[in-house]
Amino acid sequence: MKPFRFRLERILRVREVEERVARVQLAGADYEARSQESLADVQRSRLEAARADVVSSPAATPAERMAWDLALDAGLAQALAARERARTARLQAEALRPNWTEKRSAAQGLERLRSRLAQEYALEERREESIDMDEIASRRFADRALRERRTGDANA
Repeated sequence: MKPFRFRLERILRVREVEERVARVQLAGADYEARSQESLADVQRSRLEAARADVVSSPAATPAERMAWDLALDAGLAQALAARERARTARLQAEALRPNWTEKRSAAQGLERLRSRLAQEYALEERREESIDMDEIASRRFADRALRERRTGDANA
């Protein structure tokens, strides 16, 4: 019997490549989102540390106080912008997830089909082999019985 050949093998390979590409895109977008989130956390921590410094500092002149307030406002704006970039990056990453899920499902469906067909093929191959073995055994039994009859007829 010929070896098993999945007729949709090329399509399966294409689906697997598409799934890998989608997975890499998702991983890249997720990495970018995590990086942006990390940067936003660092900026927030710096802003909180700066606020703590301002609160714990001794009484300052009005000009110094105004400069600190302006610096804190600028830091707050930067922290908010960083948080917004992180949120946008996370949304972009999550927008890629359904595409990857779809590609993965398509590839897995074809893989399951190939596996099922390969199992059916192997079962059929074993059936045919069993039939061949039964036929060989039957022939040997018939040949032996014929020889025994001939030797029994010759002895009589």
